[in-house]
Amino acid sequence: FTRDMAQARRTGGDAALPLATRTPSTFVSVPAERVIDTRTDGSDRLRPNSTRRIDFGDSLPSEATAVALYIGSARSSTNGFLSATPCGETTAASSVNFRARVNVGAPTIVALGTADDVCIFSSGDTELIVDLQGAFVDDANGLTFTPLDAPARLVDTRETGRADEVVVDVATGAQAVAVNLTAVRAVSSGFLSAYPCGTPSDVASLNFRAESAWAASAIVNVSDDNTICVTTNVAADVIVDITGTFRSGAGLRYVPVTPTRMLDTRFGTGGWAPIHGSDQTLDFRAAPATASAVTGTLTMVKPLDRGFVSADPCAGAAPTSSANASTGSVIANSVTIKIDDAGRLCLLSSATGNTLFDTTGWWVS
Repeated sequence: FTRDMAQARRTGGDAALPLATRTPSTFVSVPAERVIDTRTDGSDRLRPNSTRRIDFGDSLPSEATAVALYIGSARSSTNGFLSATPCGETTAASSVNFRARVNVGAPTIVALGTADDVCIFSSGDTELIVDLQGAFVDDANGLTFTPLDAPARLVDTRETGRADEVVVDVATGAQAVAVNLTAVRAVSSGFLSAYPCGTPSDVASLNFRAESAWAASAIVNVSDDNTICVTTNVAADVIVDITGTFRSGAGLRYVPVTPTRMLDTRFGTGGWAPIHGSDQTLDFRAAPATASAVTGTLTMVKPLDRGFVSADPCAGAAPTSSANASTGSVIANSVTIKIDDAGRLCLLSSATGNTLFDTTGWWVS
């Protein structure tokens, strides 16, 4: 009965927005780099309720304000979550949710602390992997963001057929794209890599398992022939959805904030409770009305069936997915997407469960 009939209802108002204390920034590419891997670098694994400071050294450009990271949990002995924040700040938000003995990761964009560092808190016992994927700088020479009016599906190999290297055409003039990458029907656990065509990479953009569908967002540089390429190390179908483009010149700049929970249907945060119903759309304030797009972490919590959540700027359900989860799991993914004129975002769930959204920043003119 709960699976088929339960729905959220309005129980309160919007959650309070975080303060924007950092300068609007532009995006710059940096060489993909693994900055920590406690399995191999000699550093200690994270114990329950411990925090690890990440120092990026010379890997960041000057005037950096935020970083795009892929954060992973491996060889965990407990269930738990990881939270990435600017060092010196605290949050109730999460970046990655993990289960004992299940390797999992998720992308995030997080503001830097005063010493150009990021701190990662773990609620459980786990090895920690952190990959640097990009940076944001207080510099007009970086790339600005142009969101699509609604997410669009570029490729689905379930319809077009699998290939050793999937070539994806993108808009002419784009220097990078914000995409959501999904692996489905994999024959075994593996990873997916996305890169500008012609410059293959073995750096993982998404780690996936054989069961269910797995998704991760990424900002991917575009080749000179206006393409990106996607490969997997095991046979799997690949889905690529796009939410916006990056290029030089006029566009939106990123305002990083302390990660802040704006929606949690378990507790009524953001005005909805007690559960996100199947085929139900929830709207909530994710950013101020002065913003045109938002970046945040979308988390699906223990859906009663295998399913997905789709984010869109409250303009009608987009034919795409933003996060995917199997029955009873807890899975997070980063989202960068347009919002409506009131700073609101809409989330459609295909399965009954709980839904969380943590804002990590927004985009302004």
